Amino acid sequence: MLMHLSFFRKKFRMGRVKLKIKRLENTNGRQATYGKRKHGIMKKANELSILCDIPIILLMFSPTGKPSLCKGKRSMEEVMTKFAQLSPQERTKRKLESLEALKKTFKKLDHDVNIPEFFGSSLSLSGPYKPVKLIAETTF
Repeated sequence: MLMHLSFFRKKFRMGRVKLKIKRLENTNGRQATYGKRKHGIMKKANELSILCDIPIILLMFSPTGKPSLCKGKRSMEEVMTKFAQLSPQERTKRKLESLEALKKTFKKLDHDVNIPEFFGSSLSLSGPYKPVKLIAETTF
């Protein structure tokens, strides 16, 4: 009995393993994952900035604590001034909306997310923003 080749292609095709979205326990794995995904996030932010003609600033800290800043075509001062003009209530409202959108996305992906547990003590919806000395800066 002959089996069709398409059967074998479908059955034995290698694909990506679905990564469970949770904190990686291995320090080296965390750093490697950050390094691989950082550039993808920068690219997506750049695309969003261009497609929607929006000001954007993306600040990330590596697992080792090294900060990286990516910004769109508008100056950082312009974007920060626009953000500073929002009332504290509006900022809090937008943060909560973003967190809810993340929860919905994770739910669609069948992941349970406990926001306070995920962010730990770093989650502060009304806390002060501390100045950061930037080491790496990327402009789109």
